[in-house]
Amino acid sequence: MFVMITKCPGSFFQRYHPFLEILDPSTEPNVCYSRSPALYWTIIIIAARRYGEDISLLGNLVPLVANLVWSAAIQVPLPLYTIQALLLLVTWHSPTDSQWKDPSLLYVTIAKSAAMQNGLHRPEIIQDFLRVKAKLAPNDFQEAVKLWAGCFIVGE
Repeated sequence: MFVMITKCPGSFFQRYHPFLEILDPSTEPNVCYSRSPALYWTIIIIAARRYGEDISLLGNLVPLVANLVWSAAIQVPLPLYTIQALLLLVTWHSPTDSQWKDPSLLYVTIAKSAAMQNGLHRPEIIQDFLRVKAKLAPNDFQEAVKLWAGCFIVGE
């Protein structure tokens, strides 16, 4: 399993990230994990879709990651890393035996609402949505716009 974990983040950024560029590919896996275990494990299960050495891995990880994501999604305000995890899970949702059980609609709704609560829809005046005075640096501004756009790309 350790080999898979070290291979999967790279696999994710090669195979999946170009279709929804809402993450910083230069972030080290350990840093990603320390910021958000939910985002880290979301990346792992998405990359595990193509991990042929253990075909049961994805099925075994999905319920664990779902619990982790739901636990992270109850924070108010929702951290940007959790919003990213939710959007990734909607884009590459886990296999289910019924459309009725697919949480994608809930995930994208939570992500959009949390993005708005964090002020991503108005990054030029983001301090109006925060408890502290802040102004986004140009890179952070671009990341906010990407994440806000990602909410609508994924939601449509």
